[in-house]
Amino acid sequence: MKVTIRGLTFNLDVDAQHIDSITEKFKNTDKDLKLIDVWHELHRWGLRFEDDEGYGYVNWIEKPKDNVRAVEFLKRNKFPTVLANLVCSKDFTRDYNAVNWLLPKIDSDKHFLLIGEQRSGKTTACIKAIAELFKEASIQSCAFLRTNDINRKKSNWEDFEWWFDISTDALLIDDLGAEYLDEERKSLIFELLDIRLHENKHTFVTSNLSSAKEIETRYNIRIKDRLSRYKAGAFSRQIDLI
Repeated sequence: MKVTIRGLTFNLDVDAQHIDSITEKFKNTDKDLKLIDVWHELHRWGLRFEDDEGYGYVNWIEKPKDNVRAVEFLKRNKFPTVLANLVCSKDFTRDYNAVNWLLPKIDSDKHFLLIGEQRSGKTTACIKAIAELFKEASIQSCAFLRTNDINRKKSNWEDFEWWFDISTDALLIDDLGAEYLDEERKSLIFELLDIRLHENKHTFVTSNLSSAKEIETRYNIRIKDRLSRYKAGAFSRQIDLI
């Protein structure tokens, strides 16, 4: 649909009902509107658009309107199918301690460590958070990584390459502490946590380890230091959770 925003005309791939709210937002902007302002705002909303000359940003996603696209997004990125379906179900409730703790924080923080007993909903909460970030068009890529899969792909350390996009918009590192551990894997875990912090990307870590002391004992002071910069929450078992 073609719409003019403060003298700039765009073809927006968006429902007509959203046009008024879009134009109203820009109408109330005090500063002189430039193309780059529209570019950033539409990108934040995840809207596909073309300018008046037909130049488009075709790699952008449309803002998801329901849970169906969120399920497809999670499955496409190798998240567990059962949990992807669960957190995007219309029947999903927030009667999960970990979910209630995590969701209000994802707009202000990007790094989270969820610790506690098995079946306490830690992984469920993280996948729900990633689905919500996608529906808000805050992320366009994600990855699911079990710590037991953190290992060298090649025999030569200097040739090591991550087998997924380490700079993905959102990363879930699941079950820290359950992996077979050696010095090489410790080094990779540290590198992964460190890179995610420095790039300020959404990162969620779950672990059955119960304290900072236990983390330091199993790993080392460097990994403990990196994890200390993650906002942490501890949760008890809820029997009905997947």
